[in-house]
Amino acid sequence: MPVLVKLQVSKKLLRFTPSDTGDFSRDPVGQETGEIGAKEDEFDVTVINTTNRFASFQVELAAEGMALGQIGQIGQMGQTARWYKVEPEVGAKQPPGDRTTFHITLLKAPIPAYDTQLNLQVKAFSVEVNDIESTETVQLHIGRPKKSLRAYLPFQELTVYPGDRIKIPALIYNLSASFSRITLRLRGVDASWIQGGRDRIVQIESGGFAEELFWCNPPPSAKSRHQTYDLVLEAFDAKNNTASDVAHLQVLPFGQVRLTCEQPEQRISPLRLRWVNYPLDFVSESNQTQQISIGAAAPDEVMLTLPDEVVLEPEGRVALSLMATAKPPWIGRRRRHLIEVTPTLLNPETGSLSAQDKTQPASQLLSLDVRPVLPLWLQLGSGLLLLLLTLLFWWLSPPRVRHTSDVNSVRLIANEETVVSGSSDQTIRRWQVNDRMWVPNIRRLRYKGVIASGRQGIRVVRQLPAEVAQVAAGLENGDIQFWPISPVREQPVAVIEGNNDRVFDLVFTEDSKYLYSAHGSGRVRQWIQGAPNTWQAGSVLRARRSASLSAIAVSEAVGEPTLVAIAGQYNQLILWNPQQNQAYKIKYGLAERLGGAFSAVVSQNSYLTDIAIAQRPNDPESALLVTADNQGFVTLWDLQEMRRCIGDLPAGDATEGAVDVDCDRARIDQWQENPQGLAVRSVSLSANGCYLASTGDSGYIRLWPLTSAGNRQLGDPLNDGQQKDRSKGIVLDQFSGERLNSVSIQSSAQVGDQATLLIASDAPENRVRLYHQQVRSYGCQ
Repeated sequence: MPVLVKLQVSKKLLRFTPSDTGDFSRDPVGQETGEIGAKEDEFDVTVINTTNRFASFQVELAAEGMALGQIGQIGQMGQTARWYKVEPEVGAKQPPGDRTTFHITLLKAPIPAYDTQLNLQVKAFSVEVNDIESTETVQLHIGRPKKSLRAYLPFQELTVYPGDRIKIPALIYNLSASFSRITLRLRGVDASWIQGGRDRIVQIESGGFAEELFWCNPPPSAKSRHQTYDLVLEAFDAKNNTASDVAHLQVLPFGQVRLTCEQPEQRISPLRLRWVNYPLDFVSESNQTQQISIGAAAPDEVMLTLPDEVVLEPEGRVALSLMATAKPPWIGRRRRHLIEVTPTLLNPETGSLSAQDKTQPASQLLSLDVRPVLPLWLQLGSGLLLLLLTLLFWWLSPPRVRHTSDVNSVRLIANEETVVSGSSDQTIRRWQVNDRMWVPNIRRLRYKGVIASGRQGIRVVRQLPAEVAQVAAGLENGDIQFWPISPVREQPVAVIEGNNDRVFDLVFTEDSKYLYSAHGSGRVRQWIQGAPNTWQAGSVLRARRSASLSAIAVSEAVGEPTLVAIAGQYNQLILWNPQQNQAYKIKYGLAERLGGAFSAVVSQNSYLTDIAIAQRPNDPESALLVTADNQGFVTLWDLQEMRRCIGDLPAGDATEGAVDVDCDRARIDQWQENPQGLAVRSVSLSANGCYLASTGDSGYIRLWPLTSAGNRQLGDPLNDGQQKDRSKGIVLDQFSGERLNSVSIQSSAQVGDQATLLIASDAPENRVRLYHQQVRSYGCQ
């Protein structure tokens, strides 16, 4: 027999009237969301545990004709729903004597009957113990509903993408007392969106319900506008009873906006600054209205004008223009600037970003070609011309390599292939000759390095005739050093000590057996070569008045004794026979040759600065001698006539002084090299005696073509019979106001009456220069 527990109810009489808002819950699991109505449809049930055990309890209702626990089916979403609701559904375990209170709410009429009263049985039972239960009876009065139909859309907020299909369930309740044939209609969207049509027919018994499904399928196009549609469910029967419910269907954003630019590449003319237009075409394939905002990124050189924002309707089309310009550069290559255009889609109403829709493509790349003002071909031509001018400037500019102090001696040696130079900077330098016709004179010498570097300035450099790869150098301290040209050595191969008697000039005999040196003390010393690179002292000549000597030259005529020609202070011109130690001083005059009324005054400041000897053409037994002085005069002498002059005199001993000789008949020509009377420092004769080069304090480097008789060539017969004056020589170069110290000449080639000459000289800024000159021989070969 069951054990009874105590059961208490708060009301004995309940009233319930079905209505279209409060007769059932929208929530299939019992969550009350609708209006409940009057409190007369609610009551509390209290269960007191009168047993001696812990127990939990549940409560159930049953109407007359219905078994306890029986529920009514409403079929919502395939779920079940009770006609009442109990809270809590299961009470907690309670100890003996404790109580649990349950709140019961009626959701619908338990039977399809109206204006009637019936008994409700309330049953309490234990979950754990089957034999514990209790029942109580209450009265329920069911009123008549105000409406006979109820239509219900369970889902109030629906969303769908165009092209997708969504299920819309509808619940219909027949609250009338008779069987009804009910028509359902779903409005609010295009009828074509509802599969199977918008109307449905359902038949429902009195107090019953039915569930109907509508399938909505918006087309995948812009026609399915992005907006919220009010879905209205309407129900009506044959007696014109109606009911309705409203839900909201939102069609989500769908589609894209297509962006095209027919002219993505534009070019700016270099002739004038102008703006170019990029047409941007937007075509909507979206189901919502868009507001288009244009953004662009471009280099700093590019200026942009962006279009205003514009509204684009679904399936619409708008054309925008983006303007761009850039200043063309004067030079350089064509510049291509890239402009990235990025459209932004906004909501026209809120101005917020439209995250669902995008443009296709997301950005458009534009290019702007800016051509330089000067065309590329002109730039290349100008650049090539500039390069050529630069190369020409470099080609015509002096080489960087130079001495660091005065250049005292320059000589062409080694068969016109090499130039050597000696300087007060204590070095002897070597230069390679380039005698090609097209090479400018300023670039004819290529520096090949230092031959010698010591602690004394170099006064003179001479090549050993029989030793083409060796030079001798006279130093400030009087030493004479012998250096190989190649390979270079750190020490000289031989040294003649000079006891601080400055060397002014050196000269060798053709066989290099004898060396003569002129010194500042007025002495000319003879040196005799013994074993290779060994030298012994020979004869010595001391000039009158202990005058210093400037230059010496040697003459070796066939069948004649060797003569050493000496030029020095007090305009002394001495011929010395070292084998017989005989010396003769040749009278040197100026005024007589120039037609003046008085003779030149000779003092310690009067110098013959240089002397040179060369064989006369067509006569191997004769020779030509040239002297220069510090008053600007150049004198040509017949050395063979000088030999005859001194041969008529009795022999004299040079140790007792030179014999004065008046040999004016040996003088061939004399002229003043420059009108200012500036000193001529250096003269040089070609090997055949046909050409004379001179330089000095005037800064001029001159070439004097000579006749076979040994004098200057003063005329140049032309086709018209006129004479071209050669009395001033041929100026190879001029550096006005610069003192030049040394010149050397050699004949490179002879073709017919045309001779090619090489003339080496020092130049300003301690440089060395070589000149390539073609000149007529005038019969002198």
